[in-house]
Amino acid sequence: MKKSFSYLLVVLTAVVVLLGGVFLVSQQHLANTTTRTAKVKPSRPKQTVTPLTAAALTKNPKLKYASIIYYGIHYSKIQRWQEAANVKRGWQVQLDRVQGTTRYSVWPDQHIQASHKNLEPNWFTLSGRQVTYHSFIVHSNGDYTILKVSQAQLLKRINHDHAGQRVRKMLVRLSVLDER
Repeated sequence: MKKSFSYLLVVLTAVVVLLGGVFLVSQQHLANTTTRTAKVKPSRPKQTVTPLTAAALTKNPKLKYASIIYYGIHYSKIQRWQEAANVKRGWQVQLDRVQGTTRYSVWPDQHIQASHKNLEPNWFTLSGRQVTYHSFIVHSNGDYTILKVSQAQLLKRINHDHAGQRVRKMLVRLSVLDER
């Protein structure tokens, strides 16, 4: 009996030592993981986009044209205005006098030559603070799709979508040809 008691005592001591060792190792592991500090990336200051204003459009005609083109491409729902959506090619706005009104033709290439101006382009007119988009309907016996938008609506939509910076970047790829 003494032998079995001493055997039991040895086994219990071994189990206690084993459990104690496991406990110490787990505590050491927890201590190592909790003392590590997480590396936090410093936050960059949030860039604020300066909204477009009516005064800015009045002061800078190219900015006005870029805003009108941007609205025509992204919000007008006129299918032919999608032809002007290639930002890499840019745009040429050609000003012509037609029946006493200035017509702003939008060609979908900043460097388009007269020999490539075959199909009637999308165009717009300005009357006060109103923009009227015109788009020739191909194979339609001369019909046009027309959309009227106030400058306030145009600015509100562009600024709501924080697209002012995208419109400003368009200026680099926008050329104006005044033939009035």
